[in-house]
Order: sequence, then structure tokens, then C-alpha cells
Amino acid sequence: MATMKAMICNGYGDAKDVFELKTIAKPIPKDNEILVKIHATMATSGDCLFKPKNPIWGLCFAGEIEKIGKNVELFKEGDQVFGSPESAFGMYAQYICLPETGCVVEKPKNLSYTESVAILFGTETAIQFLEGAKIGKDQKVLVYGASGSVGIATVQMAKYYGTVVTGVCSTTNLEMVKSNGADYIIDYTKNDFRGNGKKYDIIFDTVGKLSYSSCKDSLNPTGFYLMALFSLTGVLHQLWRYWWS
Repeated sequence: MATMKAMICNGYGDAKDVFELKTIAKPIPKDNEILVKIHATMATSGDCLFKPKNPIWGLCFAGEIEKIGKNVELFKEGDQVFGSPESAFGMYAQYICLPETGCVVEKPKNLSYTESVAILFGTETAIQFLEGAKIGKDQKVLVYGASGSVGIATVQMAKYYGTVVTGVCSTTNLEMVKSNGADYIIDYTKNDFRGNGKKYDIIFDTVGKLSYSSCKDSLNPTGFYLMALFSLTGVLHQLWRYWWS
């Protein structure tokens, strides 16, 4: 039986106490699956929010297809790809099997494996949240935590949709956020956007430092408050806005 190495999570606690490198069976691709040798993965905030049923963590990967199932048509052996598993998690391992129609595409040729995997989590998160908030041209979007992985991607995606973007970050990251495309920048160590009297169509808290109640006066009547790291109160508000707005 072919084997591989994987980081197994045995429970809750500090990473040094609950993760263990083990030798387990190497997966075998089904007829519609690809077997990817993982060259790079990443630790994300998403890994820390939940303890998944899958003891192998990891949301994103970049690697090379080693073998394909007999019915696979979209890829061939040797293709360099990156993406995320549909079932979520499983990337802290040497190999992963994925359906060819899953969330996997060819890696950009001008990016390394590590560079490719680094853009996945932030970009996926930004797209899901912004499209869920019905983002549209000329809207005013405020990104709180604009210098993190999700924040950087959110600024870029919001500009892609033709919105006016305000990025909130610390003093040391002002120039970076500006160069990333933000129209306006607020240094949260010196100014609180909630007191500037301006209204936004979308406020996206990418770092879990705000709350809906503290931001509602800065939202337009039909505006959305989004949070990448959430609380129960925030989730209930988002559901209410989605179903009844």
C-alpha cells in the first residue's frame, strides 16, 4: 500500500500539542478525480475558526497532478494546478484527490507554488462576501483591515466592480493600501471612521474587530455590514438582511 505524510489534528489546544505528523494511506483517484501532489499550502484564519471532521486541516493548495482517473478530460498528468477542495480541508498532506470539476484550475505560469496558494484564501473570501452583498458600480465600500490577506483582495475586487473604496489600516500600511487601489485611506490609530459622518453601502470587517451595532450609523439604509470573523449576533443580522432586505 502506497503511503504519504500528513499533519493530523488530534483535538483542541495549542498547535504544538494537537498536531502530529503521521504516515497514512496515499489516496487513490476515482474515475472522475485527479491526484495532486501538494507543493504548497497555507495556514489561514479559516483553519482556526472550526475543528473540522476531517483530521487533516488546510483549505488551499498548489501542486502538480500526478495521476488522473480514466474519465478525466479537463486535466492531464503533469499539469500544475491550485485551488481548494469542495469538501473543505485536507491540504496539510502530501497528496489530495479532487473531482476534476471542483474548485481547481491551472496555476498561473508566472507564479510559483507558494505565490499561487497565497492568493487563494483572501480572494475566495472577498468574492463570496462581496457578491453576497450585491456589490455594484459606484457603491461606497469601506474595508476594515485593508492590509491583511482578505482586506487586500477585497480592495482589489471592490475596485474591479467599479466602487469607491475606503481602506482602514494602521499607519505602517497606509502607502501599501493606497498603492493597492483604495481611493481613500483611514489610519485607525488616529481616526475612527464611525465618527466622520459618511455613509457606506458596504462595510466589510475583515479582522473581527467591529460589530454591526457600532457600524449601523455609518451604513446607508440598504447597506450591508460584513464580517469575515463572526459572532452569533452578527450572523443573525446578516441572515435578516439577506432574507428580508
